[in-house]
Amino acid sequence: MPVALDAMGGDFGPEVLVEGAIQAAMEYGVQTILVGDEPILRALLKKRCKGTSMLEVVHAGQVVGMNEAPSDALRKKRGSTIQVAFDLIKNGMASA
Repeated sequence: MPVALDAMGGDFGPEVLVEGAIQAAMEYGVQTILVGDEPILRALLKKRCKGTSMLEVVHAGQVVGMNEAPSDALRKKRGSTIQVAFDLIKNGMASA
């Protein structure tokens, strides 16, 4: 079962997270659902990867800012990357 990854977070943006997901897929066979801005993530995948069935993209239109309390963001931003990732786990579509 795949891992859901908030691909828009982190200090260095989605480029680093997408690259890590590609490496995990290629080297270890880790299936990953990249959660975030679909056009951005698809462009990064197209640029860096010739294609793998181990990576999937699920769109989420909002992100949680560094200055936001996680609990507030989860309640108020139902379309955030972290909420969408949690929902994938809750619905049995991802394992972590």
